[in-house]
Amino acid sequence: GGVAGAALGVVPAFLTFGLSIPIGGAIGSWCGALAGGAAGGTVGFVGAGAVGYSTYNNRKGIASEAARCSQRAAHLYGTALEQAHGYAAAGRERAAAAAATAKVYASAGGERAAAAAAAAKSR
Repeated sequence: GGVAGAALGVVPAFLTFGLSIPIGGAIGSWCGALAGGAAGGTVGFVGAGAVGYSTYNNRKGIASEAARCSQRAAHLYGTALEQAHGYAAAGRERAAAAAATAKVYASAGGERAAAAAAAAKSR
């Protein structure tokens, strides 16, 4: 709008000593802002009305899909929780088995050390 107003202000610039160019630009900018605001407001109003109308007409379907998604999420949460408990139990079992193996190796090593010490004393 401002460019168009300034361009139209060039025509009478010879008579107004150039003052019509910035004034024409200001008037054109104001008209452009007014027209753009009106168009944007109208599009927003109509678009929001259409979305609201569509949502209201499909509210039962939207509610049933939301409930279905909620149930699916609860099921997936339960499944993930069961798997996590299973992995934790398996980890505890593996740790206990590793500890038992370490104890066996430690006691065998201790017996060997005791035998070596006894043999060294007897020499």
